[in-house]
Amino acid sequence: MIIRNTILVVLLLFVTACAQNKNIYYWADYSNTLYEANKEKSVKSDERHYAELIKIISLADHYGKKIPPGIYFELSMYESKKGNHDKANMLLSKEYALYPEAKIYIDNMKAGNQNE
Repeated sequence: MIIRNTILVVLLLFVTACAQNKNIYYWADYSNTLYEANKEKSVKSDERHYAELIKIISLADHYGKKIPPGIYFELSMYESKKGNHDKANMLLSKEYALYPEAKIYIDNMKAGNQNE
């Protein structure tokens, strides 16, 4: 009886450990705000998504998670649209520091910022 209960407890611990969220990135409400920004195409939905990108960057460390790939890149696109090209380039540099494999996209974006 004791062995059976011990095995049951071990199996339950194993199953719950496997069921935990193993996501290493902090996404906050990214999916919903991105969907709204693309669906509604309004200043309000864009501002909400912009604020969500800022939130992801500021809270990722608090939750012990990483900033997802593309967040700095996407934020730089917003800044570039506003005419803040220096800030956009700074954000692209942060994206590159985290994800050097995005170099070609970052270089293309920086080239676009310099041409404006």
